[in-house]
This record gives sequence, C-alpha cells and structure tokens, in this order.
Amino acid sequence: MEFSPPRDESGRSLHTTELGTAPTVGTGKVSSALTYGGQANSGAEVGPSNIIGTGLTAMTLECWFKTTTALTNQLMIAARDYSGATGSNNYEMRLHSGKVMCGFYCATGYKELTSLSSYNDANWHHAAGTYDGANVRLYVDGAEVTNQALAGGAVNSGGGAKLRLGNYANSGAAFNGALDEMAIYATALSAVRVKAHYDAASQLTNDLWVWNGTTAVPANVTVWNGTAEVATSVSVT
Repeated sequence: MEFSPPRDESGRSLHTTELGTAPTVGTGKVSSALTYGGQANSGAEVGPSNIIGTGLTAMTLECWFKTTTALTNQLMIAARDYSGATGSNNYEMRLHSGKVMCGFYCATGYKELTSLSSYNDANWHHAAGTYDGANVRLYVDGAEVTNQALAGGAVNSGGGAKLRLGNYANSGAAFNGALDEMAIYATALSAVRVKAHYDAASQLTNDLWVWNGTTAVPANVTVWNGTAEVATSVSVT
C-alpha cells in the first residue's frame, strides 16, 4: 500500500521527504499508487544517490507506471542533479514523449536506452533497466526491448546527487501520472527474473526497495528457489 510521502518499512528508517505538491493516493497496479500532477519540483527524495553503496558495477531500476502525457523528461526514478556539479549524473529511469528511457552514468562511459514504442496509453506498464558491467538492457512489460554494450566500470555515486522519485534535483521536470512498486537493486536482474516480476505483480507487497545485498531479508520478501530475491535497505510503502 502506498503512503504519501512514501515511507521506508525495511527497518532502516530511511523515510522519504515530500517535495512540492503532494501526490494523491489511488488505485495502483498491486494495491495503491502515488499519482503526481506534473507540478514543478514535486516528487519524493529518498536520500543520497549512494544510499545503496559505492563502486557498484551492477544495478537495476524498476517500476510500474501509468500516464497519458506526451511531455519530455517524465522522471520516475532518478539520481541526477542539474546543477552541473562534477559526477552529479548517476542513474535514471524516465519517460520521453511516452517512450521509456533508462540510463547509467559510469566511471568511463554513459549509456541511455530508449524503447521504440510509446506507453502513455493510460494503462499500467512495467519497466526495468539493468546494467551488469558490460551491457545495459531495457525491459518493458516483461520483455527485453533493446540493449547496448557499456563496459563503463562502476556506476557514479557522487557529486551530491539525490535519489528521487518523480523528479530531478535542480530541475523543474516532474512526473505526471501514477507510480507503483518502484525498486532499485545493487545487482542486474536476469531476463527470467524481470519476467517473473512482471508476471507476479499481484503478489508484490512493497513499493520501493533499495538493496545493497548485505542486510537481512525481512519476512515479507519473496524468496525464489531458496535464494532471497531482495534483501532490505529501503522499502517504501
């Protein structure tokens, strides 16, 4: 279930801070979702972009979204700062004219992928972007839609960038639509796992996970084949 502002239920008390105009809480893909109206600088701030660790050579960004807007720079999950500070671009997932985009800024390179199709059709869609140290892959509704090589080293984690939901720091861009089941992992989910998340949407119980892979697994985390799918760092519901 979503709350406004989204709050951490992982036990680490990393609750988000509401920014700008508060969203409405309504029907989501799983239970409830946060609907933002696109007001400048509105969204939620989780904390510094390195909240899941530094020197990461693998990551996944994931969420469910629903919108009708064709506007550009519709941020869903972003650790970027438009102040221009060195190293302030870290990672992001957004919509651009209805197309899903996901990018990772790394020590020696940057790659952002864009879906060929648009998904601003007022239906719920699942998006996931992964980086495994060698390739960036973009998935929409459980299927890989594009990929490109990126041997970029570790994902940037400095520059003072903040991890935010629904907007960029120091930018007026803000999401216009509904967001649900937002997640960040310090590992690259496989195609099989992404498809499993898409198929099992009705079984998910948490709305933002940020995983550093080191802490204990809470009772409400799905376990696949005896191996923890998600360990807790931040779970916002």
